[in-house]
Amino acid sequence: MMIFQEKLYLGDEMNLQLFNLLKKCGIIFFGTILFFTFQAMAKSSITKEQAAEVLKLATEKAAPDNRVSYFNIKAQPFGTKIILTGKVLTDDQKVIVHAAFQKLGDVDNKIEVFPFSDIGRNKSYGITKSPVLNIRGANKHSSELISQALMGSTMLILEAEEKWLKVQFEEDKYIGWVEKSNVVMTDSQNMESWKNEKKIMITKPINFLYAKPDVNSPVVAKIYYTTKLTLTQMSTLEQNKNFYKVQLPYGPCAFLKIENAKIDPSQVASDIVKKEIVNEAKKFLTTPYLWGGTTSMMTDCSGFTQTIYKFYGYSLPRDADQQQSATKPVNKIEELKVGDLVFFPGHVGMYIGNMKFIHSSASLGGVSISSFDPKASDYFEWCAKNFKGGGRVLE
Repeated sequence: MMIFQEKLYLGDEMNLQLFNLLKKCGIIFFGTILFFTFQAMAKSSITKEQAAEVLKLATEKAAPDNRVSYFNIKAQPFGTKIILTGKVLTDDQKVIVHAAFQKLGDVDNKIEVFPFSDIGRNKSYGITKSPVLNIRGANKHSSELISQALMGSTMLILEAEEKWLKVQFEEDKYIGWVEKSNVVMTDSQNMESWKNEKKIMITKPINFLYAKPDVNSPVVAKIYYTTKLTLTQMSTLEQNKNFYKVQLPYGPCAFLKIENAKIDPSQVASDIVKKEIVNEAKKFLTTPYLWGGTTSMMTDCSGFTQTIYKFYGYSLPRDADQQQSATKPVNKIEELKVGDLVFFPGHVGMYIGNMKFIHSSASLGGVSISSFDPKASDYFEWCAKNFKGGGRVLE
């Protein structure tokens, strides 16, 4: 009996030790579960505020200037992931956003790169069919006029509504809203074909297109300086040495007097431009000022400089600050050369020599010549005192 009790007591002691061991293991196991649970919770606890801050930083890097960058992205925290949706123009933008959000957690990247599925590949490109196309800051007629485009200008279509399109123009990358009825919507192949066909450029401020090679025939359209149209072959019956036959973006052909156009140059040599550009610019003296204007009818300051250089095959950005960033800096007035751009706060002109510059000025009513010289009759004191430097286009 005593032997049995001793074995029993010994068994109880072993059971107690086993119980304590299991108890410790249970605590460790439970603690491990809690640790990984909290880890998972921490990983999924991305707030909307955090996502918004990362998106803001990514936007600043991927699309620093919304005048020429399209970036329409949403970031939604969900569980252990960030879900990215929306549209961008380039693969690089998509990569930048993805990398930024990877620091927060797993990324489900559903961002679309142009062309966009809701518009369709066969309608993601456009060609301007009206003589002048107004570009606005929003999708309504009362919105600010921010720029203009001429017949034949090409664009990427970013958003499509019933009567309006949000677009980016290929030449200066400017983004805005235009009326849908003034655009030929097409695919990339047709747009590239239009761009690659031989063109003529309009050289006079205002010109008429005729239904036949005869100035007495009906006028098809009135078109403007630097408009580019496709040159096409005349039939035997249409032969006339005084006219070009041109193809319009929306289909029909028309006729233009040869003296009012030239074969479109890729880019004129800089030494030739330097000799001609002053006289070319002076053709537009007294042209009225229009905020957002870029045509020979009415123009703002940067629209004027952009248009004059476009005539010689040089592509400048749309706005004054963008033009300054895109040109070689000239620090002093004394260092300026003919053809250099001259910059002021929110304003730009072109230097024409002898301390003078030509510019489209709202206060002067339009395109005018002014001087940096205080002794000159055309001295413009505000410009002289607020000169921010020059920009060289021609070397």
